[in-house]
Amino acid sequence: MREGIVDLPDDDPRAVKMALEKLSDEARTLQNILAFFDPDQVLERLITDTKAELDDDKLQFLFDEFDFGDAVMELTRAALVTRIAASKTLSIHRLVQLSVLKQLSTNQKVYYFDTVVQILYHDFPNTWAAKGPYQGHGYKSWETCSVVLVHINWLMSLSHDHKVTPNSLDTWAELIFRAGTYLWEKEQPTLAHSFFEFGLSLKIDNNGVVAAQAFRLLGHISLDLARPRAALKAYREALAARQRIEKPDSPPIADVYDSIACSLTEIGDVVEATKYLERAMAIHMAHDPLKRGRTEAIRALTFLRAGDSERSLEALQTCWELQGLKQEEVEASDYPKHSGDIALLSRIYWMQGEKDRAQELMSRTISIRRGLFGQHGGPRVADSMFQLAHMLQARDRDVLAAKLLNEIIDISEGAVEMRGHLARGLWFLAGVEQKLGSPDSRYNELRTRARHERSKMIGREGGDEDANESFMSLISWMLW
Repeated sequence: MREGIVDLPDDDPRAVKMALEKLSDEARTLQNILAFFDPDQVLERLITDTKAELDDDKLQFLFDEFDFGDAVMELTRAALVTRIAASKTLSIHRLVQLSVLKQLSTNQKVYYFDTVVQILYHDFPNTWAAKGPYQGHGYKSWETCSVVLVHINWLMSLSHDHKVTPNSLDTWAELIFRAGTYLWEKEQPTLAHSFFEFGLSLKIDNNGVVAAQAFRLLGHISLDLARPRAALKAYREALAARQRIEKPDSPPIADVYDSIACSLTEIGDVVEATKYLERAMAIHMAHDPLKRGRTEAIRALTFLRAGDSERSLEALQTCWELQGLKQEEVEASDYPKHSGDIALLSRIYWMQGEKDRAQELMSRTISIRRGLFGQHGGPRVADSMFQLAHMLQARDRDVLAAKLLNEIIDISEGAVEMRGHLARGLWFLAGVEQKLGSPDSRYNELRTRARHERSKMIGREGGDEDANESFMSLISWMLW
């Protein structure tokens, strides 16, 4: 049931202004706070159940069930907000929101902006920089993240449109980075990249832990976008920040060495990558050898890129042993990165000539990733499908390969995140259909579309050659 008694004329700011002037102090404060939330749906619990320590006396009514309820009732009676009782959500007409913002002084805007930042900062799960076997991955908190994300996005728009700079700049930046990390985890690297760029454009302390972690995550995102050189640049920024606040042989330095090695491996410089992995390994062995799991995983990647499948398999299995895991447990895990482990294992087996086992495992990653990201999935689902198609094509199972490539094209159409997958799928489908005897017109159409989609990709680091290698470079060598 919607609660609200009086209807205000949507096109009459004067009526809104008069209604605002009649509010009690608590109702006016709540209305001002709501102006900094996305207007379409504000869960009351985001405000009332927040762990934020709001010391200002005038905000204490937010944590009193009856006082808060009275303020909400006053706003609904004045038709300034609408409340859905069943879900305990509030919505605000955009005209009302705009009127409220216009009436606030610059200092008031900063005050309420800071207040909402503190609320959302304590509502949004803080996993982006956490240590442990899951490397800070927040997949278990995705549902909560999605609820808060829209309000962070709204604050970013308000900050830009109304030129509001909060006092709690580092807190604001970290909140943006947490949101960007969630978007990256949810297979939206392009949008995630924009969040990190926004956060890093703020005047935060570049010598702090937050900036160091932000640059490192920006590198991860760049790798997902097949921009290994941009990733390397971000990782070097992360290293510089870490070196200003950490001892040279500390584990956080080793973590960045791992990341640098990963980007170098993607570039194809396995010799230099190995040097950084050796540095990381030396640090871990000096501190706690059991914490070197991620280093072993990247060693597995680097060895495979160098063509050494035996050492790659050994490193991957060591990575799992350090986590107390067996292969069966990794395959059954709902931790998203474990699907990448299985994809890597598949490619190791393929290099070793165990073709059936490799195909079986790559097919398994499609199921795992669809379970995580939905039936249509995203970049990682498409990459698993492509790797399987590539294996099938190499074994002259062209009909099945064409079916997978067509499916990749279908799920990639119209999605910015998927443009590289679309271009690659089109390019290789042309070759498969040519083998199957399709007319030249079909081959030429597919190749033309592939070039067109490639041309629309922003920030790509590869060239424009009409070659398989050029289209392979549109996607990371290993999309973990």
